Amino acid sequence: MPNRRSVLSRLVIPVAVGVLLLGSAAFLATAAARVLPPDSGDGEARAWYRENRVLFDTVARAEVTWARITDETSAKALLERAARKDQDEFERLVTEAADVLDSGTAVIDAHGDGADPMVARAAFAVGETGGVGLAPDPGAERWWLVRVVDISFENSTWDTEFADRVKLAFATHREQEHLGRLAESLRERWPVRVNENRLAEVSRTEATE
Repeated sequence: MPNRRSVLSRLVIPVAVGVLLLGSAAFLATAAARVLPPDSGDGEARAWYRENRVLFDTVARAEVTWARITDETSAKALLERAARKDQDEFERLVTEAADVLDSGTAVIDAHGDGADPMVARAAFAVGETGGVGLAPDPGAERWWLVRVVDISFENSTWDTEFADRVKLAFATHREQEHLGRLAESLRERWPVRVNENRLAEVSRTEATE
């Protein structure tokens, strides 16, 4: 005779899973409503979504310019300088840099085909036209600097569940911005001053214990 507990578990677990799946959409809607202001409609969320499609949609196509660099320090320095360059300036920058092994252009599809996988990885991570990223491959002693010339995404259906996902992410983003401004304000009003002599004394005491 089957154990009563095992029979109940076989009945209860599938039901619980079903409830969780059905409840996910309701959870998103409730969470979004909790953190967004009452007058927040689709407009702001849609605008933010259009600026951050890389967070939600699959890349359909990306046109990039890339440079393969042999030194990590040089690669990071070039990344910092390239962030403020337009396309012509970027190409001139990598042409004149001493540690650039080679450079070129590529068109990458949704599967990442069309360029070295490291180039595709950087382009997909950047996710915006004009953005610049760096994909490190230290095992091969190569660092890939990539500038996205143009990028497009596959369209998502703006249904209720997807809208709630975007709204929740948008609300979280705004909350983080608010907390960042608050933290900066607190640092300015009550700056933290470290007593270096006392800190060194404590460190020496702990080292001898």
